[in-house]
Amino acid sequence: MVRTALTVVIGHDADTYLDDDFAVEAIAAAAVIAAQLPDGPRLDSPYAPDFIHAGGGLDVPDGLPSLALLALDRIDGANSALPGLWEDGYPTVLERRRPIRAALERAAGSSPG
Repeated sequence: MVRTALTVVIGHDADTYLDDDFAVEAIAAAAVIAAQLPDGPRLDSPYAPDFIHAGGGLDVPDGLPSLALLALDRIDGANSALPGLWEDGYPTVLERRRPIRAALERAAGSSPG
């Protein structure tokens, strides 16, 4: 489910409009992945998956953090609905996502693939 949310977004090339429904699912997947990484941000949203609230975890295979970063890059790039919906507030969105991106970047830098 997590990988699918990411690959759906990555599968939309720059010439294909990326709907915000796909974008928010991929952002949620990236947040779940980041929360499972060493020194990752805590995921304490009431919308987090039940297994997170119950103290469970998720195995993060090599390459998944890199995939999440690709999805975030696509979401923040051209022909994507999400930046336009937030208009002038999008820099704040990016800032709030910074801990997620930082954890993913650390993991992607230390894992093969």
